[in-house]
Amino acid sequence: MGKLTVAHDSPTGKGWTPVALTTDSSSAAASRRPEDAGTVTLTGSYALTLAPGENRPQLRVAPAFRTSPDTRELHLELDLLDPRGHLLDRTTNDLGLNLLKFTTVSAPTTLSRDGKWRTVEFSVTNTATTGFAAITTRASAVCHDVNGGFCKQTRTGPGRVAVEGIHVQWSAPDGWRDLPTTTPTSDASGAVGERDPDVARFSLPVGGSRHVRLRVAASPQVRQGAELELGLGASIPEQDGKPTPGPGAVAKMTVH
Repeated sequence: MGKLTVAHDSPTGKGWTPVALTTDSSSAAASRRPEDAGTVTLTGSYALTLAPGENRPQLRVAPAFRTSPDTRELHLELDLLDPRGHLLDRTTNDLGLNLLKFTTVSAPTTLSRDGKWRTVEFSVTNTATTGFAAITTRASAVCHDVNGGFCKQTRTGPGRVAVEGIHVQWSAPDGWRDLPTTTPTSDASGAVGERDPDVARFSLPVGGSRHVRLRVAASPQVRQGAELELGLGASIPEQDGKPTPGPGAVAKMTVH
């Protein structure tokens, strides 16, 4: 278990200054939102000089603690007070908490158009307080052409197209399997696996990590200078059976 830290931007715009936090379990703090009754509230304050015109004060929030699967958000409330303590304005924001941490373990930064495989490896770590019996990972790849659009596509069937010259596979227990590279023409954005096909499925204990391996190959059909983004995301089951998306990781490669 860690702690929550908050920092504000410096007046010069360089660096961050910690905000001292204290535990506030008063009824006034808990009564702001009925759903927060019985929870721990941390409060802190800092002086802020606002010049005439547009001002954008920034906060950096780092929740260094594990959370249960049914706690997915951190409620942040920011009050603006005058020198005498009178409330001028208030804003609130619910920050999503990551139950899964994704890391790009290894990936090339360039991709030759020689048809040879290049391996990309991601890790998935359980940062919650509860183990997950079933996690589904999903892979995706997007190819951006040198002109700022998407890489060339070809029709592969009724209502479907595929990006030309990109081949993606994922490592299954019984060997490498092709990742679908088609997307409906009604949503033809040039994305390989636009709907993020399912790949590896596994359980993940508290603090546990698993690696997912993909590999990609490019042919001369892809124009030199194109940018390929190969990513991995995941979902975990909720109590009502609906998936909860986890944050993902993306490896970017330049085709040459």
